[in-house]
Amino acid sequence: LLLLFFFGRRLESMYGGREFAWFYCVSAIFAGICFLAFGLYFRDLTPVIGASGAVMAVTILYALHFPRESILLWGLIRVEMRWLAAFILILDLHPVLLQLSGNGFPDQVAHTAHLGGALFAWIYYSNKLRLSTWTRSVEDAVKTRTAQQRTKLKIYREESEADLEGEV
Repeated sequence: LLLLFFFGRRLESMYGGREFAWFYCVSAIFAGICFLAFGLYFRDLTPVIGASGAVMAVTILYALHFPRESILLWGLIRVEMRWLAAFILILDLHPVLLQLSGNGFPDQVAHTAHLGGALFAWIYYSNKLRLSTWTRSVEDAVKTRTAQQRTKLKIYREESEADLEGEV
């Protein structure tokens, strides 16, 4: 989640809060679907929970925007974002390739969810997608519907003091 904190803040300032929130949520769903598809292929129905696929999407999107930006790992090792992203992708791709070849052993890390998040980030960046424009019509329809439901007002007439005295 430190990656989300460091890279997400800058991406959110670039894309805006709404677009970044949609990117994060859709990338999490996409990563989960990739994990599920891979699990179904191997007849492994291990449940997954977490945000690592979405965090991987944020990291890769940041690397796609700023490939030559240097960061310090553990405050000591200077590395460019493109090499950090490549290293992380290789770390996740290796166990998946081993499992596909039949030599791998399942560990407790959702590598395919990470790769799914990375794939979504690449699709998002290369196609210049903007999810908030797709969802704006849905959001507007929901706002209109709730506004229509809220406009049912009851009108109360003020009773005059004479009527109140008569009732008393």
